[in-house]
Amino acid sequence: MQTFKTLIALCLGIMSVAADSSSGNFTLNCPIWFLSDSGSQLTAKCNNDDWMPTCSQLDLNQCLENKDGALSWAASGKAFDNGCSSCKLTTNANIHCSCLSSDGKNSFDAVKDLNEDIYSHDGYLGCFNFQGANCTRHH
Repeated sequence: MQTFKTLIALCLGIMSVAADSSSGNFTLNCPIWFLSDSGSQLTAKCNNDDWMPTCSQLDLNQCLENKDGALSWAASGKAFDNGCSSCKLTTNANIHCSCLSSDGKNSFDAVKDLNEDIYSHDGYLGCFNFQGANCTRHH
């Protein structure tokens, strides 16, 4: 009987971790991902709840802000409208951008791990309460 209770508790624990999509780690469910040419759109092919691939685009302006030359998590942060450009994405989902200081006089190399707060829910990328859209084109 104790083994059965332990098995049930273990299954419930696994289900609660799988259901919590807001904790980031989008790359666990999205094998293909890249940045748009502008650097502000993250596109990914993710598995939906039925394990079917779904193409999703997320406007990173909804997730990141430029905080005096550094990338920071913020809902509707508009980092790419407020001085961040020349962004590149590494194979471990780190975004590297050139971001201006708040006075616009200095430029800094800003880095943020997108796996911290970008998640995949039913095949769609998201951050905070913002969900990405279906891709307009497939790669």
